Amino acid sequence: MRRHHVWSLPLLAVYLLCSIATAHAECTWVLWAGVERNPRPLVGDPIEWTPMESFGTKRECLKTASLTTKNPTNKDWEFRCLSDAIDPRGPKAK
Repeated sequence: MRRHHVWSLPLLAVYLLCSIATAHAECTWVLWAGVERNPRPLVGDPIEWTPMESFGTKRECLKTASLTTKNPTNKDWEFRCLSDAIDPRGPKAK
């Protein structure tokens, strides 16, 4: 009977590690809005990006981005859905 307990601890450890890895794999999606601040933009001018809203799935983010793009007042804006691990503004200064 004691042999069952010997195997239960390592199995429990593997189970916990797998569930932590699965939870970490899920990410948040951020809807970013970008606009060129230069009134006469040149090729390569930087776009000023602003995070607008976050979503649990990429699908939700893309749906909102699609609806936002269709609004005529947003014609000068560009919208992108990116993982929360990606920041289109570039690396932060240290």
